[in-house]
Amino acid sequence: MAINTGYQVPEKPDTLVTHRILADSENRLWIFFQTNYRSLAFGTSGDGGATWSPAREILPDVSGPFSATFGSGGSVHVVAKRSHPHDIHLLTWNGKTWSKGLVLPATGKQLVAGYPMVLEDDKSLLHVLYAVRPYSSGEWQVKHSVVNLARQEINPCKSPGISAPLPQWPERLGFLKEILFWSGDVTKDTLNNLHLVCRAFSGSHYQIHYSQCKYGSGEWQGFIPLTRTPFHRGHPKIVTGSGEGVIHVVFQTEEEKGNCLSCLSRDANGRWNSERVLAEGIEGDFSPELIKTNWGPVVYWTGREGVHRAFIESSGVESVLDEKVTGMSAVFAQKKVILACTGLRKSKNTIFISVDHVEALSGKL
Repeated sequence: MAINTGYQVPEKPDTLVTHRILADSENRLWIFFQTNYRSLAFGTSGDGGATWSPAREILPDVSGPFSATFGSGGSVHVVAKRSHPHDIHLLTWNGKTWSKGLVLPATGKQLVAGYPMVLEDDKSLLHVLYAVRPYSSGEWQVKHSVVNLARQEINPCKSPGISAPLPQWPERLGFLKEILFWSGDVTKDTLNNLHLVCRAFSGSHYQIHYSQCKYGSGEWQGFIPLTRTPFHRGHPKIVTGSGEGVIHVVFQTEEEKGNCLSCLSRDANGRWNSERVLAEGIEGDFSPELIKTNWGPVVYWTGREGVHRAFIESSGVESVLDEKVTGMSAVFAQKKVILACTGLRKSKNTIFISVDHVEALSGKL
């Protein structure tokens, strides 16, 4: 059963990723979302999503997608880009209040991509990543800063660039410059090595690239292209697998027979396997959700008939929600996946909650 949170979100097309759901160590749920006034707000639930607190604003004038994660000691970290100026802000909840926010290294006259990312390693250090490029150039540069909140220190790391010519878009689609030309996702393994996957325009189509940063080295390897098939849609997601060194990347491809949800996997020896199709007939540009559970990584995606699910390391596709969904985020908590979905209800675009009890499938895997 889907439960409405009461939180309204924008219906405009320039906010492709409007919310993120998290679960803390006490199984309290948090939702961060962009309001109709373009501010970043959040709400919490202590009863599994049945009821929610009133929304509270934490940052005004937010542009594009954002990232949120839980850290040590019950902390919460959020990174988002302000519209004016184009700065990346890092805010932290210490259990009682929100910090005033750190502003990441200035981008000068460069254009910041709309996909800032944040995660915390096992040493309680924050890693914030985002991409920038000059207005007149197609060369993307990934910015990676290691943040020590205890010392209020921001240390930059050496990171690679990607040559990506500027596509010629009609002026009416100018708002897409910051949210479609570059998008990415980052994860860490048990050794605190970082793994980054991103999508960038190559001049004729979108290419999926991968890079990694060995923990403590402070330097990323050069990007390698992962795919050959053109016209990659949506935004790629990355997650570590069940075995040490195993990585999975999920993304959409545009085929003659329709859009497909595809997966690339790297084995423990660092070899990438051939691209395989998880599902066909995918609709829309909405990003899939890739979640790590006790039974391995699970991917969720939206289609014409609702939300579907597949286990990455096994076979089979199942429907988990038969309601029209226009956006989605997910979290694994209490042996189930909690889905926060957006959809039109009573003439308003709101966030609602649905639960997938994946533990019921553990005997099948």
